[in-house]
Amino acid sequence: MRTRCKAGAIATTLLLAACASQAGTWYANAANSGRSRLDGRSEATAWGTLQDAHDNADAGDTILVLPGDYGQGSGTAVDGHASRLVVSKPLTFVSTVPKAAHIVGRHGADADGRGSGAVRCICVTADGAGTTFKDFTIRDGATPTSGGIDPLNTDGQGSPRAGGGLHVLGATGAGKTAAARKVYLVDCVVSNCVASWGGAMFGGTAIRCLLKDNAGVSWGETACQASLWNTVIACNRSLAASNEQRPTLGNYVIAVNCSISGCCGDGARRSVSLYNCVFTGQESTETNADLSISSSSPSVFSHCYGRSADFYPFLSPATGDFRPRAGSPIVGGGVTACLTDNIVLPEGTAMTDFNGNPLNLAKAECDAGAVQGAVMPKGGRLDFAGAAEVNGFRNLRASYSYATEWPATVAISPVETNFFRISLGGFTAGFTPFRYADRNGLVQMLYPPHADEASFITGVTLPVDGGFVCCSGV
Repeated sequence: MRTRCKAGAIATTLLLAACASQAGTWYANAANSGRSRLDGRSEATAWGTLQDAHDNADAGDTILVLPGDYGQGSGTAVDGHASRLVVSKPLTFVSTVPKAAHIVGRHGADADGRGSGAVRCICVTADGAGTTFKDFTIRDGATPTSGGIDPLNTDGQGSPRAGGGLHVLGATGAGKTAAARKVYLVDCVVSNCVASWGGAMFGGTAIRCLLKDNAGVSWGETACQASLWNTVIACNRSLAASNEQRPTLGNYVIAVNCSISGCCGDGARRSVSLYNCVFTGQESTETNADLSISSSSPSVFSHCYGRSADFYPFLSPATGDFRPRAGSPIVGGGVTACLTDNIVLPEGTAMTDFNGNPLNLAKAECDAGAVQGAVMPKGGRLDFAGAAEVNGFRNLRASYSYATEWPATVAISPVETNFFRISLGGFTAGFTPFRYADRNGLVQMLYPPHADEASFITGVTLPVDGGFVCCSGV
């Protein structure tokens, strides 16, 4: 806690002005980690760690965080697990350059990233309710494999195995989550975090966030006990045994206008409430109304859309473009009132979608999913039967892509060695797919020219030297 100015016998206007100048705003700069004579008052003298910035601020202050990797320092909350940042007072953390300030945890010794040595990214205690993180990248956080008890039974004390990216203490059970949802991630990316419960987040509210490449074991591989609003959940993994498939979203998650794509595991289970949500490319062992959603517990599924034959709701999930595809049932398939009726947003929240488009709250209908505004593809579709990186967007499962212009190409790189054979179907006579190998090892693939055509990219084993089988012919 910083030292407050004392107004007494020497109180003057000048002294009061000096006190006022000290209140409110602080700075953090990872480049200053380990340096002395810092006071956090300017960019030059910014605190070197987020924990130092937190400890020297007062409730209600704002901490401006400069670009850099914040992977130093840690604290331990009552759950007993180390976190890069432990928040015990309501503060506002703002990355001065969107997504350029990285809160970096540490994976543990186990093969799946959990285990000894793991460090979570953020832990927020009950006294930190009201805290906001704006425009951060939160990555590489992890929890132990064992220790503690099921977080549903901790009576608010938390579990060391919950929330690799964010863990909000008090996020336990249906009746205890209201305050724990009042920790806000706004316009953030949470990636490569792993935990037993809620790889990305356990508790809290994600607003216009991307939750990608996270992993978990039990009842919410990506999120548990959390609220998600206009958020994209993509390419997250289940660490459970194959005969114990776990859901992407679980245990009292509330999701409004979310796009869920290409995650390994069931869609959602255990008392979830979903409004205007869209699932595609899920691995599912239990479904309800073909939505990749289990109905094993009382749940709400309102105006949601899920996997079915020939279901291509988005323009290009393979490249991270979740705009609605014109003609899809998700266009106008949502109820606008759901955007304001089901999740309590912090005062002043911009009413925009995942892409920053203004939300028209005067209309009765909206598009389902995280992005508003349908687009019409030009040309045909590329189907990816397995894991691939497409235009730099890494996919774990089968996906697809349309383009808004033709001709157009995408750059494809394999994630698995069992990849890259092209089979063709429905093409106009005489059309030959155009593809070539770049010198950097990527393959450029041309979209088919007609709307009713598709290129199916399926798997064969790559040569040991990494050459691309697909380039030798159809």
